[in-house]
Amino acid sequence: QAFSAGASPTVADWSLEAPPSRLRGQRSAAMSCSGQVKSFNPGTGFGFIDTAQGDVFVHRNQCIDSLPQRGDTVYFDIEMGRQGKPQAVNCRGGSAPLDSVAPFPSGGGGGGGKGKGGKGGFK
Repeated sequence: QAFSAGASPTVADWSLEAPPSRLRGQRSAAMSCSGQVKSFNPGTGFGFIDTAQGDVFVHRNQCIDSLPQRGDTVYFDIEMGRQGKPQAVNCRGGSAPLDSVAPFPSGGGGGGGKGKGGKGGFK
């Protein structure tokens, strides 16, 4: 089933062929969906996979063993993202090594604002 340009698929639309993954980051032996990588930017760490149901967002944090590159056929589970759009999780089949780009730093790093901290209270 293909979706029109303005319509976004819902969980129900994907459930026949691609049930949402059980737990985020959980590896599974059988992948629910497959598609061809339409685009992937290693610098930003995300891209899109072309499937019969429409485009699916993929982030490098959801890639296992390798990163996708344009034209790769990848296998993944579907999870609805915070914006209500499908995203790939447990994505496998990319042809670029995971270490081909530096990982995003973890832990935030603080910052922003004027460096004055909160409202105080501690001395």
